Amino acid sequence: MERTVIEQTILSYLRLHIQDKGIAVDIDTSLISSGVLDSLAVFDLVGYIEQTYRIQLTADEMNAECLDTVTNLSNLIQSRDRAGSRES
Repeated sequence: MERTVIEQTILSYLRLHIQDKGIAVDIDTSLISSGVLDSLAVFDLVGYIEQTYRIQLTADEMNAECLDTVTNLSNLIQSRDRAGSRES
């Protein structure tokens, strides 16, 4: 799956869910460490990603480093997509 498509999909989700906060979000915005997303919002985002991309994130992947930016999320999804392609 193309990186820009993943990034735009995640950005659309985020913008829809944080629009009432008046925060501008781009692919490099720190989502967790800057407080854009609280723990419940992170949980919802993980659920969205797992459902949308049909992947199951591991406990090791559910950390601030992997989930803090749209770029990091896109990299994670792409790496899982590539790993899934090799297993097929």
